[in-house]
Amino acid sequence: MSGAVCSKCGFTTLYDLEKPVFCAKCANPFRSGDDFRDDLKKALDFEDTAVRHEKLISLRETYGSVYEIELEILCLGRLYERGGKPDFYRIPYWPLAAFDTPREFSKKDREKMLKTFFESEGVLNVMALAPSEEAFWGDYLFRMSMGYVSLFIKGSNANSTFLGFRRRLGDTMKRCAYQLGDMLARIDDGEYPSESIRKCLIANLKKAFLLVFEGHDAQNALESVLHPEKKRKT
Repeated sequence: MSGAVCSKCGFTTLYDLEKPVFCAKCANPFRSGDDFRDDLKKALDFEDTAVRHEKLISLRETYGSVYEIELEILCLGRLYERGGKPDFYRIPYWPLAAFDTPREFSKKDREKMLKTFFESEGVLNVMALAPSEEAFWGDYLFRMSMGYVSLFIKGSNANSTFLGFRRRLGDTMKRCAYQLGDMLARIDDGEYPSESIRKCLIANLKKAFLLVFEGHDAQNALESVLHPEKKRKT
């Protein structure tokens, strides 16, 4: 038996086969499962994160709990917030820094960061809507990996500049490959999260690196730091 959650009153209408047309409590009409896709695409066209968040919440209110919509809300994190005290937790993929630069954080802080990233209420709620846990982790970790590699690895001043001058992209890519290689080794050697999720994260971080540096011999740069038989240059 399945349940359709009403976006108006929150009541769950249970059904066996076909999704009901109206809410059993308030008679609010349920929208077709495919109706949201065009509206979701329009919402994602907004670059302003505050506007995008507003549009996504509106879609949630209209269509109820839909995996694709909830995934976008989750992956946006709190980037829509304005003002207030600086808080890296606003950036949904920032907690991956616990694997990247662990010496910058205490053990307690690292544990908090990773619990937030892998086991927050938002993560668990969206995972429950996914076709499978495997599908969720693939979608979520790819999005988070793209964000982390773009902002915190490629975008790092240590990798992209030297004495105030911008490095050549090839040099930046090599430095980023070294950084990512160390990060992947820490993930692989760790015990949290589960092995299957760690493997999924490693695969998606590699994929993100190749996409971020697409067309710049990224494969060779990454391979040179992932295989022990290939000596790193210092």
